[in-house]
Amino acid sequence: MRHQNKKNKVSLPSGRREAVIKGLAESLIIYEKIETTEGRAKALKTFMDKLINMAKKESKMNAIREVSKYINDKNASKKLFEVIVKKCEGKASGYTRVVKTGRRAGDSAHMALIEII
Repeated sequence: MRHQNKKNKVSLPSGRREAVIKGLAESLIIYEKIETTEGRAKALKTFMDKLINMAKKESKMNAIREVSKYINDKNASKKLFEVIVKKCEGKASGYTRVVKTGRRAGDSAHMALIEII
């Protein structure tokens, strides 16, 4: 049974969905705000909040190992530990914000801006 195992599927098979979310996470860490579709932004928000919580752990070596499972880019992981974790130190949760920005001109998809607070 899948009781309380809700996941935003982003209309993709599991492998592609994970790859898209990981790529968006790397971009969000590097640029600190990106614009994407609303569904992807909502899926990315939960992923990033969990990733930042992993990075904030007391044991830095264990945190680095855990984060490296999801983030392959060295610059992104370095920025996550040096800049973003320090920025989010006083908070327990709610590290990202999703703001709806309207519709895309080409296909009228709902767009959203996601940023690290």
